[in-house]
Amino acid sequence: MARIDDDVPADRQIHVDLHGLTDFANEVRGEVDRSVRPEAKNVFTVFEEGVVFGSGWWPSVDVRQAQERYHKCMTSTGSVLADYVNAAERMVVAAETVARRYGSADAFAAASADDIDKAFQQAGADQAVRLKQEADAKAAADAARERANARRHGTRFE
Repeated sequence: MARIDDDVPADRQIHVDLHGLTDFANEVRGEVDRSVRPEAKNVFTVFEEGVVFGSGWWPSVDVRQAQERYHKCMTSTGSVLADYVNAAERMVVAAETVARRYGSADAFAAASADDIDKAFQQAGADQAVRLKQEADAKAAADAARERANARRHGTRFE
């Protein structure tokens, strides 16, 4: 197997199997696209309905507290799920970037650990821009949905 930075001490060298890295990226991308992302969309579809219990005219204090707790749990779960999908996507993009850049023997032999680190950083930066745009759009939609849900159920969530 080719080595990156052969002149670097053994404990600081990075050994990469590009075929394995490509296979890994393809497998994770397939799993994210076939399973994780569609299931996450299903979860968010359910969450978009908001708090759907206890919507009588005069819910008790206990019911209101339960509604607020449920809303916080949905929000937290949604954030964790989105972070999971985004982390998987970032990992795939970084692996694909490294495999693409260093796919040839010459490029791989010339690669340094800094080059690979930069590829991962760039994948993260590119994803951060995309995620910020998606998050801004989602936040606006969530805020509008939450206001509509609060009006519909006579509750107010801050």
